[in-house]
Amino acid sequence: IHVNQVSGLFFVLLRPRNIGRILVSVHNTNDQMAKATTSPIKRLAYQPLIFLESLVYRRSDGLLFHTEYEKKYALATYGLKRKPYAVVPVGAPRVSYTPEEHTRARYTVRQQLSIPKRAKIALYVGRLVERKNIAGMLRAAGRITNCYPVIIGQGSERGHLEKIASANARFLGYVSDPRDYFLAADVFVTISKAEGGVALSVLEAAAYGLPLGVSREADSGV
Repeated sequence: IHVNQVSGLFFVLLRPRNIGRILVSVHNTNDQMAKATTSPIKRLAYQPLIFLESLVYRRSDGLLFHTEYEKKYALATYGLKRKPYAVVPVGAPRVSYTPEEHTRARYTVRQQLSIPKRAKIALYVGRLVERKNIAGMLRAAGRITNCYPVIIGQGSERGHLEKIASANARFLGYVSDPRDYFLAADVFVTISKAEGGVALSVLEAAAYGLPLGVSREADSGV
């Protein structure tokens, strides 16, 4: 059975009779999240989760990682060097589109969002949480003339981000199919403080052929 970190606690502790080997998928470890937050309260709250997570890893039959970076970090941090493991990279299929569709999307999105035709769009797609460092993206975009950050996603940081963002920023919330926004964008930005593996939105942006502005943490699996 394949379980994901702390969610697999039931299986590794009780080991139901109909379960064979238990493989745990490792990404976004609580240790990484604790180091990324600036809140002392959140950092303290992560400590029991780190303990439970370590218990799951140690009692599993094997570990699955998406990247070498993630493997090295977890094995060293949790003392798991003798545990069987495998690195299974993930990816995104290359996206095909016509020049006409590309041109239409660039025009339509700018018209819908009241963005000037020749303005540059810096796109972010993902959760609006502290470790994603969207505030850093907004600050950087604010220093670039005629740059409009387009933020797709929901999360606990949205209210705060809307307060500090410039008038150029556009917050769209959840979008079921962001294809036109990928086609309309000039650059995709993710400057996470902690990613814990592969940022799938970065792979998706690369599949559209977009230039990427990413932090070391966000590009560890690209």
